Amino acid sequence: LYAVDIIGNIFRIDFAAPSGTERISTVKSEGRLFANVSDVNGKRRFYNSIDTAVSKLGLQHRIHLNVGTGQRPDPLDLINTNRFYSIIDPYVLDSLPGTADFPVITESSLNNTTNETTIDDGNGWYFNLPNAGEKVLSKSSTRGGYVFFTTYYPPEPPDPDEKTCQAPWGKGYMYVVSLANSAALSDSRQFAIQATGIPPAPTFLTLEQPPKDPDDPVPPLIKDPYISTDSKTVVLTGTELVDFGDDGDKLRKLFDTPAEKVYWQQL
Repeated sequence: LYAVDIIGNIFRIDFAAPSGTERISTVKSEGRLFANVSDVNGKRRFYNSIDTAVSKLGLQHRIHLNVGTGQRPDPLDLINTNRFYSIIDPYVLDSLPGTADFPVITESSLNNTTNETTIDDGNGWYFNLPNAGEKVLSKSSTRGGYVFFTTYYPPEPPDPDEKTCQAPWGKGYMYVVSLANSAALSDSRQFAIQATGIPPAPTFLTLEQPPKDPDDPVPPLIKDPYISTDSKTVVLTGTELVDFGDDGDKLRKLFDTPAEKVYWQQL
């Protein structure tokens, strides 16, 4: 179990597997502070739960703890610089050792990839969001080796002498970064969202495609009831289909796996 408090302390709690006839309610847990990435100035806040993703480097399994910062009670703040973090836990199949063998991870032990990405090593990475006041106000999601998250960039304060009938809503962005080192798909990590206001978290939706042959009345799904080989996965924020431009083809290849249908029956 991983948990993060509002200032950036991340905790890991291990649960021992029950043995023999031991009831699950009697299993004891053991945990400790795993990482501390709090802001010394107390400006960055962690309001989102942690998005976990598993990767493998050589023979070693790792868990990535992904989370972004942003002052949720003050969405119009235009001063503070927020960050997105991906912290690596290498103790996936073993209990977490004591701090003497594995000290608490701090920001100084992470790779700062704001301006330049690094190789896939160390305790993880973080980068600054490019706009002061831009903030992460929802949980990220990881798929295909990339982390997806949305941000909100508030509007400039309105001119008190300017008469307008439209409220300034601000704008949002979708970010797509490599789980390994925060690298972009190609040129940019950031993609504009058309809808104004605070954007929802990213959602993945797998769609079944119509038959490729217009003269074939039987969809591929009917031919194979378990695997839909003619499907595609798209990324939404709310009801908006995000436009990734030229990177859309790369994402389609990233998600190019058949959708397997799972059936169940309640007895």
